[in-house]
Amino acid sequence: MSSLRHRVEEKKQTLISEVPNNLPLINADPNRLVQVLTNLVSNAWKYTPEGGKITVRAFQTNGRVRVEVIDTGLGISPEDQSKLFTQFFRSEAPQVREQTGWGLGLNVTKKLVEIMDGEIGFSSALNEGSVFWFSLPLA
Repeated sequence: MSSLRHRVEEKKQTLISEVPNNLPLINADPNRLVQVLTNLVSNAWKYTPEGGKITVRAFQTNGRVRVEVIDTGLGISPEDQSKLFTQFFRSEAPQVREQTGWGLGLNVTKKLVEIMDGEIGFSSALNEGSVFWFSLPLA
């Protein structure tokens, strides 16, 4: 996340970390975990307007650690939500098309989480922001 902090500051966004020091160990590949977190925070940065807020939260629940990336960004239309993890999918919304990308990031992120025996999902409302989450089993 520290690599994204500069970009967040340039857009006058606030990046908040709510990750307790006493989280239990998880069964995960550290490199893949960094890639997943970087992609989710990067997407939040891209689609959150200047002055917005991005929160990264982690907590233990039901024998897993759940990580949430919460933003005050554009949100995702109901018609786009079912396609979001599809390879090469990019929304036709003008605000989304302004951003660069190939439509691969969330597809790759989902596969990485699943390789680590995890689950991934999101909730979102148009013009209200999104919560992307994943959970991984405890070690």
